[in-house]
Parts: sequence; structure tokens; C-alpha cells
Amino acid sequence: MSHAVQTASPSGVPLSHSAPPLAGHCLNCHHRLAGPHCHHCGQAASAPVRITTHHLLHEIPHSIFHVDHGVFYTIREMLLRPGLSIKRYLDGERKPFFSPLSLLLLVGGISAFLFTKLHIQLFDTHQPGLSPRVQQVQNDMMALIQKYQAWFSILLLPISATVATPLLRRTTGYTWAEQLVAAAMLSGGLAAANMLAIPAMAHWSGTPVIQTIALIMTLSMLAYKTWGYAQLQALTAANAPVQTSAISRWIRGFFVSLLEYFGTIVLFTIGVGIYLFVTR
Repeated sequence: MSHAVQTASPSGVPLSHSAPPLAGHCLNCHHRLAGPHCHHCGQAASAPVRITTHHLLHEIPHSIFHVDHGVFYTIREMLLRPGLSIKRYLDGERKPFFSPLSLLLLVGGISAFLFTKLHIQLFDTHQPGLSPRVQQVQNDMMALIQKYQAWFSILLLPISATVATPLLRRTTGYTWAEQLVAAAMLSGGLAAANMLAIPAMAHWSGTPVIQTIALIMTLSMLAYKTWGYAQLQALTAANAPVQTSAISRWIRGFFVSLLEYFGTIVLFTIGVGIYLFVTR
């Protein structure tokens, strides 16, 4: 036997969710409204009872540009003020920003889709001196990383946090978990910036030029993360256990970025080794 879901009205009288709410009450949970949003469930008080064509025409651009405004705002702030954006987020200013992990998954997913559809190869497919076996391994590994690059980026975050915590703890005061969030925000901003290079990578895919593009992107990654970490240290210096000079902050930021990069290379090398062992 099925039973109607019941909820108590503000007066204590049970209401069925299938019954129309009283005037001045939330259409979702039937609680009395006292503002533009329901204080019980958060639904907008102006939500229409019937969905019309006019409502759909308003909702589509609203959903893209308003609800997801945090995506574009977060990307813009991470590209212009990465250290400040991280500090604001870690200080509790969360509402304007998109979730760091969600941003990384979103941008990484879009990048993976474009890489797959455009068949982008980040290696010179006709490089002399490499055996067909090695070239095949490179192509297979890069295809795997490109397909799941968002998840690989998330798997690398603990490495970044582990590197950054001891090097930046005395200059920022942040814990491992906070450094993990900082790394996620930097990775999300970097992934968004790298999407600008996709047309060039698609054009020179599999040619010697692609290696030059990859080198430029690597140097840009090191520069961006160094800048972000240096800016973060400058902004948190007032509450940090140790006061440092600007040069010292940039050096620390560079070493964190460099060690993160080497950690990525080591992880990739281990992955290639496991792949060769399993498929030999």
C-alpha cells in the first residue's frame, strides 16, 4: 500500500506534497515564505507553478550565464589574481567561487573531449630514432592521459600538496588540506588557460612543432604556478610564522612548481613502466 508523503505545515497540520500550497507558502516544501527565497529549502519564492515557453526562454540563458557565473568568475580571477583568489577562498569567501575540484573536472572534461575529437598528438609521430614499439607506448599513454586528464589532475593534487606544505607552511601558515585546495585552484586556472592553445595543438598535432608548443606550455605552467604561490605568500605574510623577502617568496614558489612538475614526470614514468610490463 502506498502512502502520500506528508509534511507539517507551519501551523502543525500535515500537508500532502501533492496538494497545492497555501498562498504565501513555498511551492516546494509548503513552508511560509518570508523573503525572496524559502528559508527552509532555499527555492525561489518566484518559482512559477506552470512552466511556459516564456519561462523556458528566460531559464535557458539564466542557467548558462547566471547560475554558472561562478565558473567564469573563478577562471577570470585565477588568471588575473591567482594568489588573492586562493586566499579569499581559504579565508571563507566561498560563494563567488566555483568549487575547485568541480572546476578542475569541468575544464578537464571539456579539454579531454576536444583532445579526443581533434585527435591531438603531443609527440612527433615521425620522430627518428624511436622504435615503433616506443612510439606506440607514447601514443597509448598520452591518449589515456588526455582522455582522463581531469582525473589525472586530481590524482596529482596530493603530490602538489605534499610538496607545498613543508616549503610554504612557514610563509603561509596553511595546512596540507589547505595546500590541496590551493593546488586544485591553480590547476583549474591553468587548465582553463591551456585550452587557448588547443587550436594550435590541433593544427600542429603529431609534427615537430607540437614539441615546441608543449615546451612553451610547460614553461608557462611553471611561471604561472610560481607567480600564484609567490603572490599567495605575499598576501599571507602578515599571519605567517616567518617573514620573507619578495625574492625568497618567488624562489620558494618556483621550487614548489618545479618539484610538482618532477613529481608528474615520475608518475608518468612509473605508468609507462607498468604499461610495458603488463603488455609485454
